[in-house]
Amino acid sequence: MIRALIIAGNETTATAVGNLLFVLATQPDVAKMLRDSIGDERLLARFVEELLRIEPPVRGLAKMTTREVELGGRLLPDRAHLLVLYASGNDDESVFECPRRFDMNRSNLGKHVAFGVGVHRCIGASLARMEIKVAAREITRRIADIKLAVPAEGLQYLPTVATRTIRQLPLSVTRRD
Repeated sequence: MIRALIIAGNETTATAVGNLLFVLATQPDVAKMLRDSIGDERLLARFVEELLRIEPPVRGLAKMTTREVELGGRLLPDRAHLLVLYASGNDDESVFECPRRFDMNRSNLGKHVAFGVGVHRCIGASLARMEIKVAAREITRRIADIKLAVPAEGLQYLPTVATRTIRQLPLSVTRRD
């Protein structure tokens, strides 16, 4: 339990903040929109939801069935091992139009599965949202301009199945006056 709390409460938050910085550094129109409306709590909440959808801190988790169950028209046996890919669900074109486009005006922002669903939904979802919101607000208030210091293609990620954590994120920033 302690190990799970450390990973869930630390690594995923660090990954989320890294993803936040990556989006702000690579999508100047998104960064400008956020900067121009930093006092708008509703818009900031929508930003967080779209960030979680497009760059979820947890890409997928291993699960095991506890009984025989039908999924997608196939019968899975008791104790079948599965890899649930939340990021794939967040890229479902039948749910999200142009899923790789960052769009805070989506009518279905809340349909993402970044925190899982059902009884296995992340218990820390509200805390994670608040942490990302505070980070976005404070970064935007303090940094006028943020850019990648290396080409995006050169970024390396930690070799994990669960998260897509950027190993290093070299940035060039200009402090806000």
